[in-house]
Amino acid sequence: MRALMKIRARVGVISAFAVTALLGCGGGGETIKVETVDAAPSKRDYIVAADTICINSEQGIRTEAEIRFKLGADDFTISPTGEVSFKPGRRPSDAEIQRFGERVVVPAFRGQVADLRGLTPPEGDRAAVEAIYAAAERGIDELEADSALFLDSAAVRERLSEARRLGRRYGFFNCGTYSAP
Repeated sequence: MRALMKIRARVGVISAFAVTALLGCGGGGETIKVETVDAAPSKRDYIVAADTICINSEQGIRTEAEIRFKLGADDFTISPTGEVSFKPGRRPSDAEIQRFGERVVVPAFRGQVADLRGLTPPEGDRAAVEAIYAAAERGIDELEADSALFLDSAAVRERLSEARRLGRRYGFFNCGTYSAP
């Protein structure tokens, strides 16, 4: 095993030396320029990557809600429109919901938008996706300014409705839907 590791190390050193020697062989002070290109993804690939970010963020919020509120997955339901309904006796207090919105949801949403902005948009789509993320940030700002909004799923959905509408028009399936207590 040790002999194999020594051989691999020598091959690595020899390879590095060979590459350095080849790059240095240009004569006359020529420089070899290597360009990297950030190829823009297809719209389909971009949507899949963005929706994956949103799904992961949503699942993180949902899991955190289950842990913090000691809820089981069957203790609450989420409608396709984002309305949260609790089984009788399982709804957290208003103060707990507001605190959860402030400490978990808002930071998760901000992280989600930052991750989405980190994706390279498809060629020619930068303005469209920027409008979606700017609308999301405006909604998040409103939620952060008034945590009482988290007491009403419809109010949260309303704050994010422009981002969701723009996102759906663009082609997102999951981004822009709030679905946690």
